[in-house]
Amino acid sequence: MTGTEMHMQTADPGKIRCRDCIYRERDTMLLDGKVVQTGIMRGTCLIFDGKHGNWKPTSVTLDGGSCLFYEQEQG
Repeated sequence: MTGTEMHMQTADPGKIRCRDCIYRERDTMLLDGKVVQTGIMRGTCLIFDGKHGNWKPTSVTLDGGSCLFYEQEQG
């Protein structure tokens, strides 16, 4: 039996437009002394709740694409 390589694409928080959207998930974690927004890497937000297949498009979460519902947080 031989091993099989598995490749997985993960989100890059720096490329996700959700990072300053008013609808984003706001979970964070401390990583190497920096606060990292982890909620924006989820497939859900206040618009896309994950119910009945209502997930953020992968073009938004993985490719940094634009979102029809994006609204920049003020402040």
